[in-house]
Amino acid sequence: MIKGALYLLFFISLLFANLCFLFSDNTNKIVIFYNPQINIHTIIKDGILSRLPNAQPVDSREINNTLSDCDSQKLRAIITVGKSSTDTAISFCKKTPIIFTLVSAPKFLGYQNYTNVTGVSQDIPMDTYLENLQSLLAKGTKIGFAYQSDESNYLTSEIEFIESKYGITSIRRKVSSLKELGPVLENMVLERKIRAFWMVPDALFNMAAFQKLAKLCYKHKILLITSFRPLVRDDGAAFAIAPSYFSLGVQTAALVRNVMHSKQPSDFAIELPEKTGIYVSEKIIHDFNLRLPDRLKFRQRISVLIEEGQNAYKEQKYATARALFLKALQLDRTNTEAQHYSRMVGAQVAYQQARQMLASGNKANAVLLLMSAASFVPEARDELVRTRNSLRHNLPSLVQAGENAYNNKKYKECIQQMTIVLAVDPEHRVAQAYIQKSKSRMKAIKAIR
Repeated sequence: MIKGALYLLFFISLLFANLCFLFSDNTNKIVIFYNPQINIHTIIKDGILSRLPNAQPVDSREINNTLSDCDSQKLRAIITVGKSSTDTAISFCKKTPIIFTLVSAPKFLGYQNYTNVTGVSQDIPMDTYLENLQSLLAKGTKIGFAYQSDESNYLTSEIEFIESKYGITSIRRKVSSLKELGPVLENMVLERKIRAFWMVPDALFNMAAFQKLAKLCYKHKILLITSFRPLVRDDGAAFAIAPSYFSLGVQTAALVRNVMHSKQPSDFAIELPEKTGIYVSEKIIHDFNLRLPDRLKFRQRISVLIEEGQNAYKEQKYATARALFLKALQLDRTNTEAQHYSRMVGAQVAYQQARQMLASGNKANAVLLLMSAASFVPEARDELVRTRNSLRHNLPSLVQAGENAYNNKKYKECIQQMTIVLAVDPEHRVAQAYIQKSKSRMKAIKAIR
């Protein structure tokens, strides 16, 4: 029953998404600069497009050519994913609204000083980390930090204002080079007796340094914390909280809509991520004789299911992806990320089926599938236009088939036939009338029975 209900929810939401796409407001003058080779960027882009379906994604490697005459193009808004695209957009655009996302420490970078700039940071408050970590960290725990950049020093300073709230002590060290890191870590582990190490995003930690740090932490049962999901593994970090990147895109799109109805972007404060994902190495937690609370296990399960589903979708394993997203929805029916990707999977499947029908000459049924796929698959939109045009000369016979079905009291068949007519000509009043009459007859028959 649950699975059937979820499949019904999926098809209804797919239809709703298609209607939203067809009747959405005109946002075709919004561009999204992202790097399609970076998976996180692609997920954020998907989140943005779920709310701004007509925004135009552009490879960020083309940003210099695209924005060379930025302010004269009369763009409604520019969305930049990551610091590099944001800095380039700021250098070109002095009036056009710029809304950034996936940028660390934007206030440290001075973005708030530009009247045409606002956005969503990727930084998660340390309060959020410690609130989720407090069940794993005993009172009095010492947490170590080591970093090289002034930006990291700025970000980690937050902990000094909240550490007493959680009964922990922070030990922060700014080092000048990787060579200096070893002795600093040795002092933290052997002398200061830290029980956790918080690895902030910093150029100091290349992969070799991270692997050495992970081995050191595991040897001394020190909880290694990070904000980078891929580093959480059985031979790596034990715990991470990262932004929900799809939700980051949704949040960015909402900010864009608000900006477009205001005088200038600086009217809106820079935002922090509203939703996060939790990732844990259960092996390390077990080996350290720690207990992971059910609440964190549940959040970890949801995060992993969605991530695995996204990977399967990227690899075009649509059946696997759909199963994973449906599992996530069984655990959390309100999860908008799982809902959206389920619709994306359904659209891809519908498009593949439509192509098979077109190959066999079944254009009438193919057009319905193309309509359901058009909101997510650009190729389906182009194919839908061609198929509609080729079916226009068949409209009289399609309408006649629907009328015959109605006269023979085959109301479901009439609705199906007239729906095909509307797929070719959305304003066809005869088809609309027959669908309404068929529904009324079916309702009356059901009431009698």
